[in-house]
Amino acid sequence: MGRGNPAGKLYSKYRNRRSRIMKKKKRSVELVIFEEDDADICKAYKLTLSRTCDDWESVRDMWKKTYKIRQEDVTALNNSDFFKAWNKFSHAKAYELIDIDFDLMYPGKGFHLLSKWQEFRQKIMCYCEDNIINEHCKAQLLLVKNCTNIDAKDFIIATLLNAVLPSSARFKNEDENVQGRLQYWTRRRVSG
Repeated sequence: MGRGNPAGKLYSKYRNRRSRIMKKKKRSVELVIFEEDDADICKAYKLTLSRTCDDWESVRDMWKKTYKIRQEDVTALNNSDFFKAWNKFSHAKAYELIDIDFDLMYPGKGFHLLSKWQEFRQKIMCYCEDNIINEHCKAQLLLVKNCTNIDAKDFIIATLLNAVLPSSARFKNEDENVQGRLQYWTRRRVSG
């Protein structure tokens, strides 16, 4: 009459434990970043970033140091106010800033999609064939099948992701300029 069988599944226990470890690592990265610079200094960096900065390397450096404030602003501000507060997202090199944030959120995970792109491409093509219902997107899918240029194939597949993975986010925006762009992309997604 010993103890009974263990409750739960071994895999679930492994996943839960691994998740806790990853969260601790993420928190430790955030703490190191935030402790490295005082909150007042981070706010000064944020103000400096809102102005024009000619030296992109200093922008990248300040962007890393303001990560914690930006994460707080994501939850505290609405979309329009957030993009006004962090206007560097409208810069031509904003993709570098997004990469910095992604690397800080998920250390060491930045190149996983690229390293598994060929496998992903095959799987998403099968998924697209079954789930695309829009005629324009079906025509794009035929282009992918007949295309010989790998870069062109990858580009079309990336644009087709909008057809099979629609956004679930909905928000009301008072800024007419942003609202107009949102309506344009929504119409484009529905038609394309």
